[in-house]
Amino acid sequence: MKKKGIKSITIALRFIALAVMIMSSSVIVAQDKKNDSSFDLKSRKKEVADSIRIVERGMKMERDSTNKVHVVKRDSLIEIKHGMRIGVDLFTPLLPILGDNDDKAWQVKTDFRLTPKLYAAFDIGYQERTKDFTMQWSTSKGMFFKAGVNYALLRGIFDSDDMMYVGLKLGYSSYDRHVWGDTLRSTQWGNEHIVDINDSPSALWGDLSIGVMVQVARNVYLSMDAAYDMILSSSKPNGIGPMIVPGVGQVYSNTTGFSFSYAVSYRIPLYTKTHRMKIKEHIKENQETIDSKKKKEVFRPAFQSTELIEE
Repeated sequence: MKKKGIKSITIALRFIALAVMIMSSSVIVAQDKKNDSSFDLKSRKKEVADSIRIVERGMKMERDSTNKVHVVKRDSLIEIKHGMRIGVDLFTPLLPILGDNDDKAWQVKTDFRLTPKLYAAFDIGYQERTKDFTMQWSTSKGMFFKAGVNYALLRGIFDSDDMMYVGLKLGYSSYDRHVWGDTLRSTQWGNEHIVDINDSPSALWGDLSIGVMVQVARNVYLSMDAAYDMILSSSKPNGIGPMIVPGVGQVYSNTTGFSFSYAVSYRIPLYTKTHRMKIKEHIKENQETIDSKKKKEVFRPAFQSTELIEE
């Protein structure tokens, strides 16, 4: 009985409060109409809507202030496989087919991982190429060598061992050259003779390349790169500069060349080494979670003394 009585009293008080609110609002409206004959219901609604938007914006800002999104850079120990990759260029043997000539070429490409992103690279090859230089022919043949480094710009494009890289190498070749076919006329005697020169020039160049390497099977990789070659120094026997240099190909204006390779490689695994690498993490937490973590936080060393740390 007591519970029913209390419930009845509560309901009655609610009705009384509602009636008071209705009466007070009616009085306010009547007073507004009395004081201002130009009372506009639309303007009142607009004011109410603006007030609601302001309140909602303030509530949203308050909610956002309790959430924090920040980037954390932390050190992580990662095991990296080190080994030597040995591959053959598939593009140079196709040059005779693509160029419809009797050119011969082969190239072996190797690299060895020094750090997670840096590789020592070494290429060796042979090229024999003949080209027509407008009424004059030239054939160059010989070995070439390139040594330098490759640096991974992006890793893990499709898999953890895939990468996009840039390379910087020095190349050298000492080769045999045959130049023939041009006819020279002596202005003094009027004699004519056909040019037929055999010499052995050499060239040193810088090789700047960009490429992509993709792992297609276990320890098997496909790579494709394009290089810009700049002749740094060259010998000019008989006053003739570099025309075709093994490892570079045709040389334009005696200074620049362009080369391309498409190779398949096999990696010989040698050892696994632990490296320390920085990893970025995007963390979003509300203030309550941050405060609770601070209370439960226990000091722990970042690394154990027995772990191997490498940059």
